[in-house]
Amino acid sequence: MKRFIIWIIIFLFFPVLPVLSKTQEVPPTDTSYIHALLRKYPMKHPGKTDTKGSKTTCSGRFLQDSTYFFSWSASDSSWILYRGCFWGYNREGKKVWYENRNRNQQENIWTARSRTEYEYSSSGKLSKIYTFCNNAATNRWDSSYRNLYQYTKEGWLATNLSQKYESVNIWVNSSRNDFEYDTVGHCVLSQSSSWDSEHKKWNPSYRTVDFWEQNLDTASVRQQYDTATALWINISKRSFFYDDAGRRTKEVLATWDIASDHWINQSMISYLYKNGALTVQDYQTWHTDHWEEAVKYLYYKNKMGNDTLILFQIFHSGSTTWQDNYQYLYDYDNCDILKAETGQLWNASAHTWDNDWHVVHFVSPFIPELPPAYAEKIQQEAIRIWPNPAWEKIHIHLTNRSAYTIRLVDISGRICKEIKKTKDQELIFDVRDLSPGIYFLQFTSAKENFTRKIIIR
Repeated sequence: MKRFIIWIIIFLFFPVLPVLSKTQEVPPTDTSYIHALLRKYPMKHPGKTDTKGSKTTCSGRFLQDSTYFFSWSASDSSWILYRGCFWGYNREGKKVWYENRNRNQQENIWTARSRTEYEYSSSGKLSKIYTFCNNAATNRWDSSYRNLYQYTKEGWLATNLSQKYESVNIWVNSSRNDFEYDTVGHCVLSQSSSWDSEHKKWNPSYRTVDFWEQNLDTASVRQQYDTATALWINISKRSFFYDDAGRRTKEVLATWDIASDHWINQSMISYLYKNGALTVQDYQTWHTDHWEEAVKYLYYKNKMGNDTLILFQIFHSGSTTWQDNYQYLYDYDNCDILKAETGQLWNASAHTWDNDWHVVHFVSPFIPELPPAYAEKIQQEAIRIWPNPAWEKIHIHLTNRSAYTIRLVDISGRICKEIKKTKDQELIFDVRDLSPGIYFLQFTSAKENFTRKIIIR
């Protein structure tokens, strides 16, 4: 029973992420082996994007181009390519389609799986998403579902309507989600409903009520609609706790007990930070009157603050020790863009990490065609700022070699800090002495001026 509860916690709180190993050999960091596999099993790109190719630099914006998925074959100690995904964009860099294809292992050919297309309103808001499934008999895309989005006058999402394709130009309602906000844009209520085709009406099913204090989400209550009493019945509640810097330190999950008419603790996540970055997520389960350790995730990061290794461990109460179970490795290119992920399972008997899956990403630089000045501005700025929100320090990386004066100003325009950049490309602002709030980084050089918004918690 205890093992069952542990795995329930894992799936509720932490959907599996990707990562690599400390002892086992892993795929090479370059992508030559991917290209070799793709030459052996070629996949034609399903469409053309509106982006322009250019020599790769670390300036500007990059768009996800394609992703390839591999599973590990222990019998012949090799990676098996089984799936590929592609993305297409419009001239503004907005995603307009996504396609998923599988590789037939026996025939060594690619087969279409699914396709998603995106439409936008004149204001640039996402308005429709269409999902298609491949018809193997006709080798055509058959409509499956679509989602329609409506927004409030403030630009906040108001309704997400899901419809199922029935026949030509006929869509049948399936489900919908409605959202309500407070005066500053915090979502306080999200409600899902299902379509009653017999009575031609929407029947409420679930809703989530969120509570906010000082711009922080403090509690989220999940409720189910009881048709017999026409009342909302509590199901579960998540309570969130923060430190003085606004970082989440604890999350408690409780379920509603109808018999006793009160909340019963189930699990708790504790968050630990170092230098403003998350380093540990510790999961505990509730046992009658106390908390017991269950599982935890350990985060290891590079100097840019990106995860390079996430280690998953399980607590063994008998030996009161933490034991490795799974790890995820992330590999980045010279622009610090994620290019590969690998998952490995700990083999306790052999005392090694066994490969499980591997994912490789390809990106392309986005150079917008209109207006030309915008593309030039992207190249000129060539700036990375992290983390945002910031807690203790703000890191600034500039690939542009121009001399800049960088000022950190508060919302009233008062200059809080100032640095003059000459040759160094990476700069650091210590913000531990500043009050939480909205600030602006002002960059000034002989040729240009621009500003970046940042939040300090």
